[in-house]
Amino acid sequence: MILTGGLNIWALPLAAAVSFAFGAVWYAALSRPWRAASRIDPGVAATSPPPAMLAATFLAQLAMAWLLTQLLLILRLAGFQVSAAIGMPAAAVLWFGFTLMPLLVNNMYQRAPLMLSIIDGAHWLGVMVLQGAVLGALALR
Repeated sequence: MILTGGLNIWALPLAAAVSFAFGAVWYAALSRPWRAASRIDPGVAATSPPPAMLAATFLAQLAMAWLLTQLLLILRLAGFQVSAAIGMPAAAVLWFGFTLMPLLVNNMYQRAPLMLSIIDGAHWLGVMVLQGAVLGALALR
């Protein structure tokens, strides 16, 4: 079931844009340790991602914002007063269970350095908490 009651549709692209911008700043600041940890060919890692990859990243973050909004709508139906103070910890809990755990398992099987999990995991935590703040504050009327 898709929940839409009182949804401010403009909050979703805003949350995606804020989290996308955060990712750009995050990986620009940590590009050197990320390149070392990712073991990607330095020539490939130093180039900018192609536009299609950036568009896919934004669309993925838009989908994440929509799904987080569905959770916030469910919380509101359960009687919670939805706000940034609810959206941020809800996003952090989702990150821990559904983002960090698969990331750690995948990186473990790929024998990736722990530093890659730390950099990427912290990035996704920032993405989700920022989205939780934006959506908690603005997504529901």
